[in-house]
Amino acid sequence: VHTLFAQGAGANIKTRFYDPETRYFTSATKKELQVLGQEVANNIREFIASDNMTPIVLDLKHAESVFEVPYDLSQVKSIDEYMEMMDEEDPLECQIPEVNKGFLSYMIERIRTNTMPTGNDLHMTMVKLCDEIQIVGMSCEISAELGRMVKDLFPDQKTIFLGYCYEDDYYVPSKSMILEGGYETD
Repeated sequence: VHTLFAQGAGANIKTRFYDPETRYFTSATKKELQVLGQEVANNIREFIASDNMTPIVLDLKHAESVFEVPYDLSQVKSIDEYMEMMDEEDPLECQIPEVNKGFLSYMIERIRTNTMPTGNDLHMTMVKLCDEIQIVGMSCEISAELGRMVKDLFPDQKTIFLGYCYEDDYYVPSKSMILEGGYETD
């Protein structure tokens, strides 16, 4: 049995505010995030206290599935190339040398022992609360675009989508995230 962890799909969400003077989006400051968080919390509190909540008759149903997301093994280097990279100060340019060395050692050992995984498992759970409302949870950090695509699969139902529902800890980036780059796609 896996527990759903309530975190939405937001791997690609970067908090920005629109600046009407420059007509550009700017990064949010910590104070702006605190103000926004308080505003959102107040709106949620008001909604819960209102008469707008609709009772539902529970008719619980549950389904789970696991499928493999294949790796692009054409990107795997040779043992010699990884050994050369071990001598570099920051071979993967992630500013954490011990992570770099650990990853390189892992890759060398996988190649040496012929135990290179071919992909990662992606877990999906669906809990139907009633005919109209369901919760869909997936493992990993899921992008907002993927969350929207899952919701769009069920146009006649209200779907609550959650990421990080299992023990897996990698990003499932969207095409726009890959083009933008960053640690989520490396």
